[in-house]
Amino acid sequence: MQIDLATVTSLGVLQTGLMALVLLVATRRYAGVAGSSLRLRAVALGLQATGWYLFGLRGELDDWLTVVLANALIVLSYALTVRALRLLLGVPQHRVLVIVVCLLGWLVQDWFALVHLDYSDRVWSMSVPALF
Repeated sequence: MQIDLATVTSLGVLQTGLMALVLLVATRRYAGVAGSSLRLRAVALGLQATGWYLFGLRGELDDWLTVVLANALIVLSYALTVRALRLLLGVPQHRVLVIVVCLLGWLVQDWFALVHLDYSDRVWSMSVPALF
């Protein structure tokens, strides 16, 4: 059975976008830290859905939009997710560390997607740090 990547991406965009809307609507009644955290998570999901949408347009739009911008939006959404979770838990934000890690991840992804076009190396470069 063949899997149509564009369809899978479209379903991910739809699911993530709807979850962002649900969170935004649901958090109108929340105040304080919980509301701020959930709204931040909703924004992160919106950015993530936009990034996945751009990924789905690969081949139809310029690589700078479908790779560089898409990766940047996805990485930014992950950074905002970390911030939202740490805000909710009431622990230190460690913003500089999160920014540095996300920036490095974004640059590595773009390097392997635009310069060193080796998918295997790209997957390894992003998987090995996850082991630690």
